[in-house]
Amino acid sequence: MPNNFPRRPDRGWDPAESLGGTLRVLSETWNATFHAEIDRHGVTSGQWRFLRELWHEDGITQSELAERVGRKGPTTGSALKLLVRNGLARREQSSHDLRKTRVYLTKRGRALEARLKPFVGLFEELATRRLSAEEVETFRGLMLRLQQSVAELAGTRWTELAAAPKPRLRPRAVRRTRAKRLKAAGL
Repeated sequence: MPNNFPRRPDRGWDPAESLGGTLRVLSETWNATFHAEIDRHGVTSGQWRFLRELWHEDGITQSELAERVGRKGPTTGSALKLLVRNGLARREQSSHDLRKTRVYLTKRGRALEARLKPFVGLFEELATRRLSAEEVETFRGLMLRLQQSVAELAGTRWTELAAAPKPRLRPRAVRRTRAKRLKAAGL
């Protein structure tokens, strides 16, 4: 599907017109509002990311956990110290590879899952209450496509991509005529 955004040299400079700015404001507001409730249960937004991954798969290595939450080693180390100090997780040296440390939930950390996980669905339901189910799925699909596009740009000189010629589609009439000729030829 073509991008029908008007091409202006200054597009994106004004935060009110910037797609990135709109996404940033939505993300910050979404996270702040969601985590205000989670914080009332003694879990910080930083801890939440790690707990969520451990609820999904307990006993993963510290480096796997860091990768899954998108954090670097020192940040992960600090967050895990806090989880351990609060009695929500424990660390054990791997029996197979002494260089690795595995992270496990404690009973208290596991118990939080039953209390806090339902908040995710409830919050999404309340936050999207002005959208139809179809609009929510469309929005989710668009965000995933944007995420893929941005991921493809990572590590590239994307300013050079903008100057590259765009592939031209044949006019619809030409495509239909070619299709008719192929059909008539039995292809």
